[in-house]
Amino acid sequence: AQTYSCPAYTGILSHFPSAEDSTLAYGKLADELMRFRKDFPILQGGGLALFNESFATTTAQEGADIGFDILRAVKDTGSHAVFVTHLCELAARREELGGTVSLTTEPSRRGNPTYKIVKGEPIENTFASDFL
Repeated sequence: AQTYSCPAYTGILSHFPSAEDSTLAYGKLADELMRFRKDFPILQGGGLALFNESFATTTAQEGADIGFDILRAVKDTGSHAVFVTHLCELAARREELGGTVSLTTEPSRRGNPTYKIVKGEPIENTFASDFL
């Protein structure tokens, strides 16, 4: 980049999938929701939330609904979020939140397995072999 500017965040919350609960006291979705609830105060006052394939351990529609509610809560704190997902249902609803951007990838050069991240709509039904 030629230039870059970024706000100062009050805290950074990262929400990535964790291993299964070995005690079997609860499932992965319950674990994700409990961890988010515990860590949510980090965002108060303008934080940054980073999500990677969160809430994907349930149906696509339920995961999208939960993700949407979570992103709305993050926005209500005045925070920013980056949400990496294959839940096209969630990406389709992003405009309801306002101030969102959808990013996707495109090959940077033919024959070279590198990609650029660009503004664009999610690509449904894409498989790794499509990019090789």
